[in-house]
Formats: sequence, structure tokens, C-alpha cells
Amino acid sequence: MVSARRDKLPYYVICTHSHYDHIGSNYQFPEGICFGGADAVFTQSAQGQRRPYKDGTWGDAIQPFTIKTWLQARPWLTTPTSATSSDM
Repeated sequence: MVSARRDKLPYYVICTHSHYDHIGSNYQFPEGICFGGADAVFTQSAQGQRRPYKDGTWGDAIQPFTIKTWLQARPWLTTPTSATSSDM
């Protein structure tokens, strides 16, 4: 989950969703990543699968990757509809 870069600063890899073009390089972080829990079933089933393109062809398979932490979904904070700009 926390990795040390060459300059020794810690960093987190956090994926919020499982579009193929967003998860294709996750395998490059062997220490694991944090992932949004809303897509847990799809994320787990996508590993090893090939991604389809709109033209009907298929891309490279998604390399297996390690998920260290599943993040929990949080409700968005919203402004009450009765609030006006002068109330804020």
C-alpha cells in the first residue's frame, strides 16, 4: 500500500474505479494498491481478462495485481437545495 520511491518518499497508489485503461499498469506496483470498493467484483474478475475495443478487436490481458486495501464508498457532501449564495 505504501511504497518507497527512489527518493525515499512514501506514496499511495489509489484506483477509484476499474476501467481497463485505468488498471492496466497496476501490476507495476507489486507492494499493492488501494482500490475503490464499489467495483470490487468487476475489478477481481478483470484481472487476466483482455480488454475489448470499440472496433471489435481485443487488447492485451490485464496483468494480475495486488490489492492491499479496499476503500469504502462515502456519500458525497451536498449543499441543501434551500441554500442560496448569500447563505454560504
